[in-house]
Amino acid sequence: MAMMSSSIWFFCIFLTSLTGSIAYGLWKILEHVLQQKRKYSWLFLSSKLVILFWIVPFVFLQVTFHAYDYWNHTWKSDVFSISPVFYWILGILFYIWLAGFLWNLILYIRDRIFLRRLKRNSIYPSISIVNTVMRMKQLLNFKGRVRVYTSLTCSIPQVSGLFLPTILLPDSMKETHEIEIVAGHELMHIKHGDLMWKYFLAWMKRIHWFNPILTFLFRDISEWNEIHCDRDLCRKENALFTFEEYFGVIIKNAAEKSKWNDFFVSSFLNENQKSVERRMRKLKHYHFGREIRKWGVCLLSILFLGMVSIVSYAAGETILSGYGMLTDATGVLIEEAPTIEPELEEEIIQAGEESHVLEIEMPIESEKGFQNWDIPVNALYMTPNFYCSASQKVDVLVYISPTDQLTRVGIMEPDGTRRAVSSEGRINHTFSVNQSGNYRVYIENQSDVPISVEFYFNVY
Repeated sequence: MAMMSSSIWFFCIFLTSLTGSIAYGLWKILEHVLQQKRKYSWLFLSSKLVILFWIVPFVFLQVTFHAYDYWNHTWKSDVFSISPVFYWILGILFYIWLAGFLWNLILYIRDRIFLRRLKRNSIYPSISIVNTVMRMKQLLNFKGRVRVYTSLTCSIPQVSGLFLPTILLPDSMKETHEIEIVAGHELMHIKHGDLMWKYFLAWMKRIHWFNPILTFLFRDISEWNEIHCDRDLCRKENALFTFEEYFGVIIKNAAEKSKWNDFFVSSFLNENQKSVERRMRKLKHYHFGREIRKWGVCLLSILFLGMVSIVSYAAGETILSGYGMLTDATGVLIEEAPTIEPELEEEIIQAGEESHVLEIEMPIESEKGFQNWDIPVNALYMTPNFYCSASQKVDVLVYISPTDQLTRVGIMEPDGTRRAVSSEGRINHTFSVNQSGNYRVYIENQSDVPISVEFYFNVY
């Protein structure tokens, strides 16, 4: 069962990382087109849609939906099968991934300790700062709760906290106009929900730490979040600030960060001087009145989701097909001698005698009765997966027609090893189960003509 779990883990992590990478690649193409036309509204929304493809393993769920029999709780196909070779490979990959995840988790705990220490050493702001922040909340129609502190050890303004956001201002910041711009910028981040999405993305970086594409995605989303705030404060209709005065304050704080080189946890929103310059270039000739309308944003988002889903699912199916071929090529077949059946003595019951047994006819869906297969030449037919515990047995009884044709009957173990017996006419063999997991019974036509089989198997 552990081997099966390793295989499922591998595909869940890998397919989700693949889907996220495809979503980011397609998004970058559309970003380039819309950025040239200075249509930014869809980019603000779609950057969050890309994050969803890293959070929800939707291609993995699509594959399992087709591969798993939810009625009988068994796997219908071998997309998650493991050969002995891949068992060791997946085991090594799992421990490498686990080591990287634990290391990133340690860094997260260290950052949280740093953040708490920073807040603990902060002080309550002056009345003038509180009044300034309250005035900006009213101007921005901000209804949520927010805390404000000042700090001697913090060189630039920053915001953190998912459920109760906290704005931390440097103690050196005294000018009312500068505080208005900084507070408006951080309040706009909270209003847009940037902290929540950045929190999700930070955890995706810890889970998919092996994928370097997430680093570029994190950078792009952070920058578009900043541009979203910039646009609403200095480029939107009825903007509160002019372009020059707004970016004058932003550049000043970016320079302070470069000078002091502060350390920030991943949930912080911050800027650097190069990114500010890029934001200024993107907004310099921007006109809000030429933006894509809401219905256009919705339509483009639906098309984007559909396009990513189709491409990702096709790529996932291709990879799984290749993996299945490699698994079959590296599988192991162990031949066993057929079981010699002892002669059974029959018990005769005369007509009219009561059996004292309650006879109930079971529906065919839940009855493990005889099955009939017509197997062509050079073909192997198999049953769906069924679960067996260690120490259980699988009893197989097969009647073959024509009776003089050689046929192989066996089971496929969870690690891909095949155990089989070969004979003609009638085969009755009991396979002992040595490990818990999902198994299959299979019948292979080893003759040069088509055969018909009537078979029955039982697990006990």
